[in-house]
Amino acid sequence: MHELAFQSHRGDAGPTTWGQREQWETVLANRPHDHRFNEPFLYSLPRSLPLSRVLASLGALVERHEGLRTAFLPDGDGDGDGSLRQAVVREGSVRVPVVEAGTRSGLAEARELMREASSRGFVAGPEFHARLALVVQHGRPRWLTGALSHLVIDRTSMRILERDFRALLDGADSRHLPPITHQPLDQAAAEQSPQGQARLETTLRRWRSGFESAPRSLFRTTVDNSPQPGFPAVELYAKGLGTRAQSIATKLNVRPSAVFVAAGAAALAWVQRLDRFGMIMTCSNRKDPRTKDHVGPLAQQGLVPVETGTSFYDMVTRIWPALLLTYRTSSYDLSALDAMFPDVTEECGTSVDHFVNFMGYDEPLPYDARVARLADGESVCERVAPVPSTRLRFGLFLDSDGDTVRGRMFGNGRYVDAETMHAVLCGVNDLLLTAANGDVDWPVDAAFTRFTRGRG
Repeated sequence: MHELAFQSHRGDAGPTTWGQREQWETVLANRPHDHRFNEPFLYSLPRSLPLSRVLASLGALVERHEGLRTAFLPDGDGDGDGSLRQAVVREGSVRVPVVEAGTRSGLAEARELMREASSRGFVAGPEFHARLALVVQHGRPRWLTGALSHLVIDRTSMRILERDFRALLDGADSRHLPPITHQPLDQAAAEQSPQGQARLETTLRRWRSGFESAPRSLFRTTVDNSPQPGFPAVELYAKGLGTRAQSIATKLNVRPSAVFVAAGAAALAWVQRLDRFGMIMTCSNRKDPRTKDHVGPLAQQGLVPVETGTSFYDMVTRIWPALLLTYRTSSYDLSALDAMFPDVTEECGTSVDHFVNFMGYDEPLPYDARVARLADGESVCERVAPVPSTRLRFGLFLDSDGDTVRGRMFGNGRYVDAETMHAVLCGVNDLLLTAANGDVDWPVDAAFTRFTRGRG
């Protein structure tokens, strides 16, 4: 065990950010399964580096990014099941287990350390919401692993941490890295400022306007009224679908995200026989230049109006500008948003009752045996292990490495069953396969060739 000492220029306490509060609400709503919201990581380290260099780089990283040395404490006399305050520690240490590899590569030990770090939820209290561990072989570091809480990172934050850590390993002097002037404490102060509160009021008005003009919930309680609903999940892998989506994007002069989101929206509309609805999309909230190097959960949900239009290409070109404006509704205090829609909140626990997300990758998706067997244009879509719990009616996630597309949909069985999820994901695949060869008129029944059931 190594005690990684750090000393930085600031230590302070203050209110949590809106993003942190929303993540904490998710944690509380999913206990005792909240550990699944940890973000595990596993990085291979250059063989030539001494342990002292890696530990020094880690220490500099902790000093640079306040979230890595932040504890979340109950606000007032609470027990940690209510509101929190963030407490940034200026000087102290982080415990870093150092394990000697017993296998040839040390990968097995690293994976076990990652599993152990991510299998426990983070709680309110003095513990930092970052768990780090090193695997060494003959004294030389081989792997950095552990898990981080989503109260301190989002996906963009992980990329920033990796970028800075790699730079420090390569010999960059932490004093010469660009200073970070906007940390989570600064974000919270900006949100609580008069300007931040004015922006919140504008955001809330836009949510109300959006919900008044379109159905606010795509799936009603019609499937299963049992007191203990299941939470089914379905996954899609489609070889070559990313290439086809890119060809559509190029033809229409939009980003691939617009094509994937439009396909997801079209499949949801087809299943529910809707021509207009409000789709809730995850937005990174990184438009403010100050957040370029910010490590913290800025990503929240924005409301995207969906109209099916006259064809799929028409739908893509409608959704693209709407995506560019998602930021206008994606930064909010969840409690204020819930207070606007008490009927929705009373029914499903939060006004944000579903997420749709697309993420593009610069490297291949993780290996999956199902994908290895697929030829170009082939896909597999099947039910997988259910999620332990969710506060959402459903979540729909699409990502691509430019060639293979991975889709995942999960939800509360009281609102949407596995058969309907299967229909949505198959619909995304079939629509993009068809649309890549030419436009598809609306209604799109002819494009969804493999599934005709499951429509509400």
